[in-house]
Amino acid sequence: MQRSIKFLLVLALVSFVAFSSGSAWAVPTGGGPGGHGKNMQGGQEKMGEMRARAMDRMIKDLNLSKTQETELRDHQKAHREQARALFEKMRESQEKLAVELEKVKTDRRAIKAISKEMKKTQADLVDHRINGVLKVKEILTPEQFKEFSEKISDLRKRGRKGDRKHKGRKDRYDRDDDKKKDD
Repeated sequence: MQRSIKFLLVLALVSFVAFSSGSAWAVPTGGGPGGHGKNMQGGQEKMGEMRARAMDRMIKDLNLSKTQETELRDHQKAHREQARALFEKMRESQEKLAVELEKVKTDRRAIKAISKEMKKTQADLVDHRINGVLKVKEILTPEQFKEFSEKISDLRKRGRKGDRKHKGRKDRYDRDDDKKKDD
């Protein structure tokens, strides 16, 4: 019995490494067509402008005080910079893992160390997101936070659906919504 549990755990770990390493290879690291790199400044600037407009609308809709507005903007800026650093750290780990896995002679200890580093960064990202939400809750009143959460949820839903070229085709989010309506 113990042996089969150990076997399943090892199998799960091997599967995790195999699938995560495949996605590590699939991550474009440079700029250029389809890449996520420093050459995409125009796109990043456009996203920054869109975020700023969304934040302006949010502040107006939530009827924030000047103090709340300042705190929220400062928090947003600091939070984004910290998240950017964590994502960069994850990207670097993914690159190191890809290099290590491409070597003819695989160094399992090096791979394990990189994997451990990636898991730590992922945990840091989760903590960062939770701490960000808690900070926003400190800045806003409970009523404002409820409205804020609803608006963020709506923005995410709209962002996932995107600008569809095939208006007759439903994406997976629409199908999920339809299933909930049917239940």
